[in-house]
Amino acid sequence: MTTGTPDYRRLSAVGPYFALDSGASPAEAAPPGFRPLRELYAHGPRSPLAERVRVVAHRLGTAEPRVAASILHLGLAARFCSVGLGAAVLLGTVPALDPDRAYVRIPEQGPIDLWTPHEATPHEAPPHEAPPHEATPHEATPHDGTPHGGTPDHRAPHHDAPHPPQPPAPAPTGPRTSDEQLADRLHHVLVQGQLTLLAAAVRAAVPLSGRLLDGNAASALAGALRMLDAHAVPGRARALVAAVLRQPPLADTGELRGTGFRRTSCCLYYRVGPGTGVCGDCCFTSPPGPRRPEPRHR
Repeated sequence: MTTGTPDYRRLSAVGPYFALDSGASPAEAAPPGFRPLRELYAHGPRSPLAERVRVVAHRLGTAEPRVAASILHLGLAARFCSVGLGAAVLLGTVPALDPDRAYVRIPEQGPIDLWTPHEATPHEAPPHEAPPHEATPHEATPHDGTPHGGTPDHRAPHHDAPHPPQPPAPAPTGPRTSDEQLADRLHHVLVQGQLTLLAAAVRAAVPLSGRLLDGNAASALAGALRMLDAHAVPGRARALVAAVLRQPPLADTGELRGTGFRRTSCCLYYRVGPGTGVCGDCCFTSPPGPRRPEPRHR
């Protein structure tokens, strides 16, 4: 491994969900309006996430807090996944975003702003990238939980029929490659760290199935993969995502096929209102109808 200071400014070329601001020097403090990231993970009825659930519910026009909480979680998970996977693929490192050292700012609209202090960080693998280009409106963009963030319906193509599960990858033999080490760090820092703290905070605000939130996280990771596909050496981002999806808690949350993903759970987006539809990677191909009443036995 080599050491150095990653240039996180390069991530913003992929899109706003990938942006990560950082201090120019070790002495630089977070910009005005930023709060410690630890506060985002706080629990309680007056926590930032609990307040945000109410805001998202109002904007979506839903009376179901669990629907708003799931959509909000999906957008926040997309933000963390984009930064983590983007840095892994383009810079060869995964930013720790330590809750006690990193900062967050929640704007009125759009994805949250993230800031991390200046520091020399190990580069777990050499960066690989293709010439960047601007994302177009037809490229998949993670949903931020607000009407202005787009809808999740375009995150992945539908698969018309379920595909048989892929066989497990053979156990690695010999020395681990740099990409395998990078995948381990991505799983440890992103999945076991940031996404675990986020899911716990959301569930403390609104009771939701842990499996639903795991599905949201996997969906967000796959969405980041599709955005990165045009910015990196083909196959590298997918290999990292596939490695992470093979490990718990995201194992069995869905099937990754190329850069498309079909999850085994539903984020509840279809419950926002009539005509909303389902997400492109939903386990349903159309919105579930109302439950039929159980037959009465005489």
